[in-house]
Amino acid sequence: MIRELATIAENLKTGRAVDPVTVRTFLGWFGAKRRGFGVIHGIRWRLEEAGLVTVPDFQSSWIDSHIEFRLMTAEQEEAPLTGEAAQIEDESIESDPTTVSAEPVIIWVSKDPSTAFPRFESYQAALSSL
Repeated sequence: MIRELATIAENLKTGRAVDPVTVRTFLGWFGAKRRGFGVIHGIRWRLEEAGLVTVPDFQSSWIDSHIEFRLMTAEQEEAPLTGEAAQIEDESIESDPTTVSAEPVIIWVSKDPSTAFPRFESYQAALSSL
C-alpha cells in the first residue's frame, strides 16, 4: 500500500483531520502525471485496498483542484462498479420480460472522455510537409 494512503486511512480512522491535496500531487504519489486507463485502475485498486475514496472523484476533477479523502462506506465497499468499467445490471433479462423489476438499473460512465479513446498515432507522427 502507498505510504501516504496508509497514513491518511489511519488518521481518518482515529478521527484526525487530513489536509486536502491537489490531483497533481495525488497522481505523483503513484508516479503518474496523467490519468490513463491503467493509472486510474491502479489508483482505484489502491484506494479500495486502503478503504478510502476521494471527494470529488480524482478522475473527473481538474488537475490542480483539491481533493479530500474519506473512509469508504459499507455501500461503496459492496458496489461492483470501480475503475473504467461500465456495467449495466438488469435482472429483468433473467425473469419474465413482461414484469418490471423494482431494483434500479445501475449505469456508470466516466465523465472524462480522454480515457475512452486510445492515444492517436497522428499526434505522435512528425509533420512531413506543408
